[in-house]
This record gives sequence, structure tokens and C-alpha cells, in this order.
Amino acid sequence: MGEMKSQVKNFNDKLNGKINSVKNQLIISIKNSCELVRSTSLDDMKNTQRNPDVAYYTYNKNIPHHPSLPGNAPAPDSGNLRASIHYTIEESDSIIVGRVGTDVDYGRMLELGTSRIAPRPWLKPSLDKNKNQIERLIQQALKKGLQKWLMLKKFIMK
Repeated sequence: MGEMKSQVKNFNDKLNGKINSVKNQLIISIKNSCELVRSTSLDDMKNTQRNPDVAYYTYNKNIPHHPSLPGNAPAPDSGNLRASIHYTIEESDSIIVGRVGTDVDYGRMLELGTSRIAPRPWLKPSLDKNKNQIERLIQQALKKGLQKWLMLKKFIMK
């Protein structure tokens, strides 16, 4: 009976190890996906089309700000929005969620627009541009996990 308990414990330990390995692979793929969306947002802001016909002075009275054209990513001014873009990974037993965003109030206004400002989306276009790559990253993580699971299954069959 003691040997059977030992074998069951050994199996449970290996199974939990494989499950944690799959979960860790998924966390890494979601982290990489979030970083991809974040860096694309930053690049889009850096390379956005500015409106040459509009200029106004903001916090720096000596340098005029030329806003981006409506529909394009926002043109950097102070750099606060770009500096604030971050991501978080939240996990529970069965769910892993990656979130990319900003705590800067006007980030949402620029993304969606207001009654006075046309949208200058920066987050959703970054996600859309990377959708296929994100799917590949997650598929690769699941594939690695499945391969490890099959190795465990071979161990059980012995």
C-alpha cells in the first residue's frame, strides 16, 4: 500500500509540474504579447503624421505643438502618455489576462475621441497590428505544453 501511495504522489508531483510548466509558458507568451502591443504603440506615436496646418503652444511656451492628424496615433508633446504606457499580467488558477494601458487621463480621450477632439487611436491599432503574432505566441506556448503533457503520458504508460 505504501508503494502505491508513493507512486500516486510521484504522479501528482509530475502532473502538477507539467501543469505549472504550461501555465508558465502561457504567462511568458502573454507577457511578450503585451510588450509587443506596448512597443508598437510607442513606435506609432513616434512616427505619427502631424498636422502641419495646426500648431498651438502647450506647457512649453517656446515650442509649438503640431497635433497628429485625426485617425492617427497621438503626436508626442510632453512625453507623459508614452512614458505611462505599461502592462500588467493577472492570473488565477484558470485564467491569465494581460492588460496594456495607461493611467494618464487623456489617454482614453485620445484613443476614443471626445465631442471636441477626433479620435487619435493608439492602443487598438497596436493590438490589431499584432493580432496574428499574439495568436502564434499563445499557440506556441500551448504546443510546448502539450508536448510536455504527452511526455508525461508516455511516463504513465510505462
